Amino acid sequence: MQEAKRREFLKILGVGTAAGLTGCTTTAPDALTPYVIPPEEAVKGHALWYASTCRECPAGCGVLARVREGRIHKVEGNPVHPVNAGGLCARGQAAVQGLYNPDRVRAPLARDKAGALVPVSWVDAEKRLAAGLRGAVDGGGVALVSSLAAGAFDELAEAWTKALGSQRYLRFEPIAYESVREANRLAFGIAGLPVLRFAEANAIYLFGVDAIETFVSPVGYARGIADARRAGGRLVYFGSRLSLTGARADQWVETTASSEGAVAMAIAREILAKDIGATLAPADRKRFVDWCAPFTPERAGVDASVVEALAREFTAKPSLAATGGTASCDERALAAALAVNLLNTVAGNVNRSVRFDRASALDRVATRSGMDVLRREMESGAVKALVVVDSNPAYASPGFAQAMKHVPFVACLSSYPDETAEASQVVLPISTPLEDWGDFEPWSGVHSLQQPAMRPVFETRSAGDVLLRAAAIGRSWSETTGFRDFLRNRWRRLHAQSGSKDDFETFWAASLQRGGWWEDVPDRRVSWGNEDVASKLAALAPHAKREGYRLETYPSLARFDGRGANKPWLQELPDPVTQTVWDSHLDMNPADAASMNLRTGDLVQVKSAHGAVQLPVYLYPGIQRGAVAAPLGQGHSSYGRYAKGVGVNAAALLDPLPDPSTGGTRWSGTAVRIAPVRRGRDLVVIAGHDLQEHREIARSRIAPASGAGKASQGETHEEISLYPPHEHKTHRWGMVIDLDACNGCSACVTACYAENNIPAVGKEEVGRGREMSWIRVERFFGRSSRVNDPFAVDFIMMLCQQCDHAPCEPVCPVFAAYHNAEGLNGQVYNRCVGTRYCSNNCPYKVRRFNWYPGEFPAPLDWQLNPDVTVRSKGVMEKCTFCVQRIMEGKDRARREGRALKDGEIIPACAQSCPTQAITFGDLNDSRSRVSQLAKNKRRYRVFEELNTRPAVTYLERERRRV
Repeated sequence: MQEAKRREFLKILGVGTAAGLTGCTTTAPDALTPYVIPPEEAVKGHALWYASTCRECPAGCGVLARVREGRIHKVEGNPVHPVNAGGLCARGQAAVQGLYNPDRVRAPLARDKAGALVPVSWVDAEKRLAAGLRGAVDGGGVALVSSLAAGAFDELAEAWTKALGSQRYLRFEPIAYESVREANRLAFGIAGLPVLRFAEANAIYLFGVDAIETFVSPVGYARGIADARRAGGRLVYFGSRLSLTGARADQWVETTASSEGAVAMAIAREILAKDIGATLAPADRKRFVDWCAPFTPERAGVDASVVEALAREFTAKPSLAATGGTASCDERALAAALAVNLLNTVAGNVNRSVRFDRASALDRVATRSGMDVLRREMESGAVKALVVVDSNPAYASPGFAQAMKHVPFVACLSSYPDETAEASQVVLPISTPLEDWGDFEPWSGVHSLQQPAMRPVFETRSAGDVLLRAAAIGRSWSETTGFRDFLRNRWRRLHAQSGSKDDFETFWAASLQRGGWWEDVPDRRVSWGNEDVASKLAALAPHAKREGYRLETYPSLARFDGRGANKPWLQELPDPVTQTVWDSHLDMNPADAASMNLRTGDLVQVKSAHGAVQLPVYLYPGIQRGAVAAPLGQGHSSYGRYAKGVGVNAAALLDPLPDPSTGGTRWSGTAVRIAPVRRGRDLVVIAGHDLQEHREIARSRIAPASGAGKASQGETHEEISLYPPHEHKTHRWGMVIDLDACNGCSACVTACYAENNIPAVGKEEVGRGREMSWIRVERFFGRSSRVNDPFAVDFIMMLCQQCDHAPCEPVCPVFAAYHNAEGLNGQVYNRCVGTRYCSNNCPYKVRRFNWYPGEFPAPLDWQLNPDVTVRSKGVMEKCTFCVQRIMEGKDRARREGRALKDGEIIPACAQSCPTQAITFGDLNDSRSRVSQLAKNKRRYRVFEELNTRPAVTYLERERRRV
């Protein structure tokens, strides 16, 4: 037998035998190792970590991708990255579901004679792209629209467009913060976003800004706010709807009909009247006094004593005010942003906690009016060829999909079959950020690298490579130049700029390992300019009451502006405030709903002058009467199985024309009428009960006036037992959760899904109470024995408490639930017979029963963590403090011949937490941080009176009053 035939025979034998046996077993065979020749650093069974950059939103957080046998299984925050300092939100955690999405575009697509998109070769697709561009070059008829880019690809895209004789290159983001950018241009001469240093402020006032949910850089801002509150700071939220940020605030100042700007002016007026603010130039002071004079507390709709107290607090402490969220983006958006700028100026915050040293990448995003100009040019025939890169304007930009029909040639470079791809002549599949080279500069001086952590899953290419090859139609480009070379050339310039004594290759390798290179930037001080803004501030005057309801729209914490809708983890992630999953809804005050005899889940028609949609109602006491609110991000007509046909797009109700004063989208303020359609329970709400009923599960109290950390001694209960105590001779693993730092963002929930192979079960099964999440963030409304506030909202992260006297263990008839030597409530899956006695006996209700096998349609099964068993149906499962990470840490210490270090083992939930609210460690070690925190005066354990002896200790939340 010849050698070649022998090798072919062995290959057939090795693969064919495994394939032939699949019908004889109920489980899938082990996958073949995807390496032909593995990299030198790869050791089978051990993870490699690659530093990269998250691109799930414009924030640009640093991430670490965990790779085993050539596949990415987990994404975590990079602890040395200046944007997120190790935390990562739920959307970042779910990036692997974009990588392995079963509905990704797997090969190039092009229109056939019948008009359908059919697979074609890359050669054919590139020929079509080149032909379409060649026909549009003359006359500058090419337009390029991409998602936010700031780095090598941005330089390439700009030069590429110019090389084709065009100036039409737009960086598109649906939420572009136009009002803040324009207000800063008028006030300080800089049309950009400020750097908000929350950690340096002790009085933080947010005017309609969901800073810990979706605003600009939510992970970094959440960390900054948590650090400020740890130092005794206070957070105040102003708005008509109590968002998650408002729920976590120490005080909610309920405003009416978009009066946040008027309240800011009233506070500034009080500061100027009492002369308790910053020292101002006489001319500036006179202007500010004149501008603020009309805005009395009565005009702002807030009690005068409240305004006075807020003004004194804002000037007595380092402070910061911010606005620009979608809740305040209406016809008064510019005036409100100017009012907040004025408030920061008179309080002395500008150039201190509000700085302009670093420019945001979002400063270069196209405004809504800029996109409208392109839309009109497309409709007029001026655009002959449109190329869209990693963006979906057909879904997120009003009128764009219709305008695309007037463009002779449309090419879409996309990873997913979204609405823009479905409307294109040719679709070129591009690699996701986890498979591709790139860089991103979220703030000037923060150069964040993006490197491929694995080979492309499908037949995809780098978007930069596609553009470079397409540019070979005759301009000054080399067809053989690759985007990686283009990227490295840019970093050669950064190397020279850095002044590093190392050669470039050493600098490049160090930057890849660290995740980028960050440099200091020079101090940039600004002052209020000479622009007279009196006429613009006049827009804050009270408006005549309009008929109908005032609509607010807001980006979903999980789906953001719609780009997260194709990921089942995010669809099944409960909204922390409403606790809804897998759908859109309409927040409505219970009193307004009662007038129409509506209940939660009833379907209503919401109609504006611009459109109509049908939404299920959610009765929410945290929204004022006369206002309704709806999340963005649903209602896709394409985008894959997890997004198509789910919910509705609330943006269809909005005015498609941009605000003339800012050029931005008016996300809120639209007048709508509501009419009942039918009774129903289409809305899935996982909250069991909205009230604690005096059970003190999620505890909070008013902090003493002397500051944080002075709460009374935590309650203790006598521990009695008929049985001898468990001995934990080596370790006793425990956790402390600080409810004062936890903001309910639910990053821990998605991190647990990713780490522990938890399946999403779908809307119908969640509606039956069969969700599989091992962690839930419970939300409770209303007064408690400690806080007399009808709008108080408390959150608590609930997971298996790893009880020392666990009620689940003695009732298991097959000893599947057991107590191990290190204090964990273990679960033997192949011993469990599914009686569910353990769940019935658990007072915390943290065990999940597998009704069906988890569904992971290929290649979504590639996301599964090989260190964790994939459970079959009919068994109970729950949290065990990521026992696989505990074992990994112990093995590493043993190999290195040393003892475990405190903080060396970090469960997935604690690692992801943006605010560092979760601490894990060994309770046997009296010097460990978890042991010290467990003795904190704010400590308590849930249902401690039941004598379950949990290993999870909570620190009660402190609400601070003026």
